[in-house]
Amino acid sequence: MGTFGGAIFVYGDGFQLVRPWLTDNPIEVAFMVVVYPNKLFVTFSDNSAQLLELPSLTLLALLGSNWITNRNEKITTVYVDEAGQLPFAFVGTSEGVVSVLDLSGPFSIRLCDYVISWKTIGLKFAYQVTDIQIYPKDEKYLAISYDSITSSAGHVVIFDLTKQKPYRSYDTTNAIVSLAWQHQGDMLFAGELFSRDALMSAVSFSADE
Repeated sequence: MGTFGGAIFVYGDGFQLVRPWLTDNPIEVAFMVVVYPNKLFVTFSDNSAQLLELPSLTLLALLGSNWITNRNEKITTVYVDEAGQLPFAFVGTSEGVVSVLDLSGPFSIRLCDYVISWKTIGLKFAYQVTDIQIYPKDEKYLAISYDSITSSAGHVVIFDLTKQKPYRSYDTTNAIVSLAWQHQGDMLFAGELFSRDALMSAVSFSADE
């Protein structure tokens, strides 16, 4: 559990542990994802990140907030390759960029050269990234959802990481706030924001088509 004060709590089977923020100016925890098999990747509201060992919460690596050069750009979602249990984090931002962080080193967080921007997707202007999910049948397909910054429109793309271009794209009249693949991978569910109530829509998908 992450807190506004930057502390992280761990609970389970009678085990309790807290790692407080270690400076006088605490920064809010934004996202936390488990990296297989025993690491925790944490991002904060200032775009900084930490890699912690589980369950001890020992600090393994730090990434300063300046890794995102645009000060107005904020991390909006984080996804780790759960399907393949690979140590890579996909980080989406408010400026429509998806960056990849390599978490494989024992004491390092490395920013990869590979970046997916809103221009790469084929959008005419920047949409903020709201969710990222890897296709469970084939890790070369990455589903990304977007929310328009200037209107209520949304966009979903299934991106081919091998060919580095969109495989399928779907425009919506409402912002997309979340994604979820069916376990078999035959369908992608997209949660829309409409009149402040979350609705769910779905599209069928087959990499063989």
